[in-house]
Amino acid sequence: MLAVFSAVLGIALTGAYPASVSSASPSDGAGQCSFVLTPPAVVQISGARFARAIMEPGACELEILPNFSEICLSIEGEDSAGKCATNSGWRPAILDYTYRQGATYIVKGQGCADVFKPPYTICQNYGPLRVTL
Repeated sequence: MLAVFSAVLGIALTGAYPASVSSASPSDGAGQCSFVLTPPAVVQISGARFARAIMEPGACELEILPNFSEICLSIEGEDSAGKCATNSGWRPAILDYTYRQGATYIVKGQGCADVFKPPYTICQNYGPLRVTL
């Protein structure tokens, strides 16, 4: 009788606790989405030279989607606030700015992502970086 009871109890417990499947899940925080701020570099477009900087989404956790990239570029010491470019989703924000040889460029960016739990949108600031071209 004891052997039958032990066998029934073992089968009952096995049925009560089926095998589980593990899956990846985001951290307890709001999650992460990385962005890549590429420092300005000189590019040639239709024979003219420009300083180009790029802000693009990188790797994101499973339940996070990038929704906005912004990059701003200016020349240090100029009165101008510079110029900014934006883009949405997974597309990079690309900015071509006036090239001046020997000038120091200041670049900064912002990347935002949608998450499926509060705060629903997370933004991160990148830079400023200073690069002399």
